[in-house]
Amino acid sequence: MLRSLLTAGVLAAVNLTVLEAHADTLGNALPKLELQPVTALYPPTYSQQSDLNAGGLRPPPSVQSDPFAPPSGETAADLERSDEEDSGRGLQFLWLNGEVGLQHLGLQTFSSKNLLDTKVVKTTQTGLVYGGGAGIRLLFLTLGARFRLGNFDEYQVWTLNAEGGIRIPLGAVEPYFTFGGGYASLGAFDSKNVGSGLNSAGVDVTGYNVRGGGGLDIYLGNVVSIGASVTGDVLFLSRPGVDPQKLAATANGTTPGQMGTPAQGQALASDVYAADGSSIGGSATFTAVLGLHF
Repeated sequence: MLRSLLTAGVLAAVNLTVLEAHADTLGNALPKLELQPVTALYPPTYSQQSDLNAGGLRPPPSVQSDPFAPPSGETAADLERSDEEDSGRGLQFLWLNGEVGLQHLGLQTFSSKNLLDTKVVKTTQTGLVYGGGAGIRLLFLTLGARFRLGNFDEYQVWTLNAEGGIRIPLGAVEPYFTFGGGYASLGAFDSKNVGSGLNSAGVDVTGYNVRGGGGLDIYLGNVVSIGASVTGDVLFLSRPGVDPQKLAATANGTTPGQMGTPAQGQALASDVYAADGSSIGGSATFTAVLGLHF
C-alpha cells in the first residue's frame, strides 16, 4: 500500500516537470484567433458601393426633381403646338341656335290607314322649315329641346322634341350627332281644297316622332358659330273619327252627296274621316344653322 502511494507520487512529479518543460513549446503551437472587424460581417450599403456594379448592372442616374425647372426643348415645342391648335373657347355650358331650310315629307311613307283623304290631299310634299333649339352642354354632351315648323302647300307639320347630342371638338370645326323625339301635330289645312271643311269639322291629327341626324358647326369666335345639319324623322300619326254630320255641315248649305258640287267632296271625305285613321310617315330635313355658345 505504501509502495503504491510512493509510486503514484513519483509519477505525478515527473508529469508536472515534463509539462513545465514543454509549456513554452505548447503555447507557440496553439493557433491564434483574431477577431474580424464588424464591417467585414455586413455588406456595404448602396451609397457605399456607388462605384460597384451589381450583377453587371449600374445604378440608374438620379432624376431631376426640381418642379420649377423649365421644360425640355421637345416638350416646349409640343406645348406651343397645342396652344396653336387649341380653339381657345374654354368650357361651354349653354347653347341656343336657329335654323331654316327645306323639308321633304311623306305622311304615309311606311304605312297608311285612312289618315287623310288622298283623293284631295297630297300626302307627299316639300316645303320650308323653320326651327330653334336651346339647352345645356357638359363637355362633349348636349341636352335640350327643339321646335320645328314645316310649312307645306296644303297643311303644316310641327314638332316639339327633347334632343340629345354628341359633339366632337376639332378646333374651330366641330361635327356632331343628334337624336331626339317628342310631340308631332298636323293641321292648318289649306282652304283651297277641303281644308276649310276639315278645319271647321275639328279633324285633329297628332302623334309623336323620333329623329336622328348630324351636322357641322364652324366657330367664328368664342361665341358665334355657323353650320348645317341633316336629320331624318319617323312620324307616327293618328286621327280620331269625326261625326259625319259635322263634315256635311261644312258644304256651304248644299246637299251632301250632290254630284259636281263641293258637297260631293265633303260626302266622300265623310267616308274616310268618320272612322279612326293612322299612318307612319317619314321626312328628311336640310337646314342652315346659326348658333350661340356660352
